[in-house]
Amino acid sequence: MLRNLGVAEVPTITNVDKNHSHESVEEKCYQGLLMWVRSCGTQIATTKTLCDALRQTGCTEALEALSKAGMSNNGFIMVNLSFIAC
Repeated sequence: MLRNLGVAEVPTITNVDKNHSHESVEEKCYQGLLMWVRSCGTQIATTKTLCDALRQTGCTEALEALSKAGMSNNGFIMVNLSFIAC
């Protein structure tokens, strides 16, 4: 999913995987999403961008979680992203 957000395989995704090698997949996803939001800022890191990437990846559970959290498709990502693990 991070690739669909435009996050570079090297070094970003590789570093997340290395730095959190003893963590769960959920934690790695969370850390990767945090890096994405911090590096892009709120102009690019929107819920629409995230939803588009989740659709491309086929992460329907994460899309449903966003919907249940009441996040629109065009808002900024300013919430706890821990429920997204795809």
